[in-house]
Amino acid sequence: MLRKVAHGLALCMPLVGKEPLTPAELAERQKYGDEAMDVLRLAVKHGIADVGALQKAKELAPLRTRQDFQELIREVEKKARAKAP
Repeated sequence: MLRKVAHGLALCMPLVGKEPLTPAELAERQKYGDEAMDVLRLAVKHGIADVGALQKAKELAPLRTRQDFQELIREVEKKARAKAP
């Protein structure tokens, strides 16, 4: 459920205005991205840690260039390696 919420928020990002964006539109796009990342972090905290799904989900494409998204992917990969036998 959390992942679907993050997908929905990420999908809102490109719907905010057309390039070039105004400062208000940039702020709104950032807000949707920040909220999506907050939900993804919560999902990871609760054990939803399928790194492949995070990397491949087309709904999360607007987040992939974000530094915090890339850091989250590395964190999930690190946790997966720690659990591997």
